[in-house]
Amino acid sequence: MSSKMEQERWSDEILDAMRTKGDPIADDTVATILESDGLEGLRELLGQLQRNDVPEPDALPDGVKAYFDRTEILPAWADPELMERGARVFRTNGLLATMVLFAGSLPAAYAAKRSVQVLALSRRLQSDVKRRIVEMAQLVLDVVAEGGMGKGGYAIRTIQKVRLIHGAIRHYIQYPTSPLAFEWDRQWGTPINQEDLAGTLMTFCAAVLQGLAKYDVHIEPDNAEAYVHLWNVVGYVLGVSEQLLPRDVADAYRLHDRVMVRNHAPSEAGRLLTAALVEFLEQEIPGKALDGLAASNIRYLVGDRVADMLGVEPRHFTDRLISLERTIWGWTHDVQELSPRIRQLMGKMTYELLCSIERHEIGGERTKLRIPAGMMDHPPAGPGKPHWIWQLWPFRLFRDWWVARLLRAVAALPDSSS
Repeated sequence: MSSKMEQERWSDEILDAMRTKGDPIADDTVATILESDGLEGLRELLGQLQRNDVPEPDALPDGVKAYFDRTEILPAWADPELMERGARVFRTNGLLATMVLFAGSLPAAYAAKRSVQVLALSRRLQSDVKRRIVEMAQLVLDVVAEGGMGKGGYAIRTIQKVRLIHGAIRHYIQYPTSPLAFEWDRQWGTPINQEDLAGTLMTFCAAVLQGLAKYDVHIEPDNAEAYVHLWNVVGYVLGVSEQLLPRDVADAYRLHDRVMVRNHAPSEAGRLLTAALVEFLEQEIPGKALDGLAASNIRYLVGDRVADMLGVEPRHFTDRLISLERTIWGWTHDVQELSPRIRQLMGKMTYELLCSIERHEIGGERTKLRIPAGMMDHPPAGPGKPHWIWQLWPFRLFRDWWVARLLRAVAALPDSSS
């Protein structure tokens, strides 16, 4: 009986209905703007939201200010202690978790034929790649920062901004005079619908936990439940229906797997995104010996069936390196719990990863990320002599030639999360 109820919870009937639903609060806000200012007013709002990292509601129209006031309230069931414990899961495993997010979660999302059409229609397969990777990275960093979801944290404002942008894109695609309205296939459902939102949420949540486990990094059950709780609160603020928020880790896995299975199908948009992802990584990895490493990790994380849909071919040499990667990641996770030096090393590498995003220019301006101190363990205090361990030539080579370049490539992957 219990198994039957679990299957019915994410049935086709329920999820099909969710494909017809948007986000009433964000949609009503956008409708108010359209009514008063028309499509030009909506475009102006989108530009203002994208130009301002964390928008100040007082500087926005009254209707938009009311939206920010209404959606900043956390649900009554939100537990600050659980949220902080969940955030530590990502901060502690920041290096691998970020790699899993970009090399596993994103390709799996690209394989969702219906939801990826929003990216295709908004012409973001070829443009704004850097902007969107920075936006997604900042969302995750804000959420997992210590106190990020509390008062004084940046996460709530960042999520509210993304939610309103979703509403604007929904309306723009369906607006009668919009050129995109003629290209949208009703069989795809409502643009950025509730099932798509839940699927995106699970790429940050269930897919990360599953990906960590694939590299032999197993999170303690209580901490994994806390991680799901954190992203449930994020989903609530993002406008995901509470009906689609998983009850626990097992429920999150079922929801993620169900949404992916229902929506995975070959598509030109998915193949283009994935090809760009693989090509970029292989260009950034020094030399030719490790060409194929990106494809091998993608195939390992998403599985052969999905990889074939995306046109990711097997790379036999680098495929053999996956078992070595698993050993290294599993060993590192276990040892850093006991060794401050290993923890400091991982903190330094995580810092290199996040700082690499800042080296990119967007619209002629250098980006600036808010990097949580907890992602670095011992962040650099400023100019000075590096720790002695970094003076050893193997570590210098590993850091400067391999880590910095490879992680810069991972950090610059395109995103379809919103």
